[in-house]
Formats: sequence, C-alpha cells, structure tokens
Amino acid sequence: MRQYESYKCNKCGNEIEVQEVGGGTLSCCGQEMEMVTENLTAVNLMKAFAGESQARNKYEFFSDVAYEEGLHRIALCKVGQEYFKKASDDIAVG
Repeated sequence: MRQYESYKCNKCGNEIEVQEVGGGTLSCCGQEMEMVTENLTAVNLMKAFAGESQARNKYEFFSDVAYEEGLHRIALCKVGQEYFKKASDDIAVG
C-alpha cells in the first residue's frame, strides 16, 4: 500500500492529501480527482523543511518573549548565547 499522495480537483482547484492510499477513488465537483504527486521524496522533503522552519520560528519567538519578560537566564545560556536562539540557528543550519 502506497502512502502520501496528493489529489487535485481540475474544476475547483481543491487539493487534498491522502496518507494511506487504496481506500477507493476520490471525487470532487462530480468528477474524479487527479493525482498530482510526482515525486514522493520531494513531497517528504518539503514537509520536513516546513516543519523545521516552523520549529525555528517558534524557538526564535520564545527567545524574544523570555528576554522581554526578564527571563534572561532562560533566554541566555552561560556563554551569552540564547538557548532558543541557538536552537533556532541549529535548525536553520542543520
């Protein structure tokens, strides 16, 4: 059984993603939807990048909030670099 396929309605443009493929056919606007997944590796990489990007943004945000609320020991580590900032930079690089 394949996993993670994307389908698009050619009439209205509605897009959906199916995690477990093989349960039947998909239809929208009275017609069968077209599978638009061409390269599963590319799909997985895009999802991973999106997740890592969101995590990086959250770490940076939490660092700013902690610093503004006077929680410098949480926002800053012993060598002067910020915990959350460092985590966000690590995600951005790695």
